[in-house]
Amino acid sequence: MLNNNDICKWADFRQEPIEIPTGTLSRHLEALKRKGFVENFTRGHYRITSEGKKKFHELSSAKKKTRKLNYPPKIILKSGRNYNHWIL
Repeated sequence: MLNNNDICKWADFRQEPIEIPTGTLSRHLEALKRKGFVENFTRGHYRITSEGKKKFHELSSAKKKTRKLNYPPKIILKSGRNYNHWIL
């Protein structure tokens, strides 16, 4: 939301359709401010920093990569059962 808008107010996060609980919103915004991804320029108004935009684009492009799954899990194979006949 901060990436798509220049400025966001605290109330924007509390309204529908988002409705983030106050405690959760406070905790996560504080963590983002400490890391330098978001700045609080006036009371209740937030803006994403250039470092925050960079991190956002990095994380959003990482989601597009395919995940490599390892089936069956190694713990099942170590249990002594024979799953070699499985076709995955």
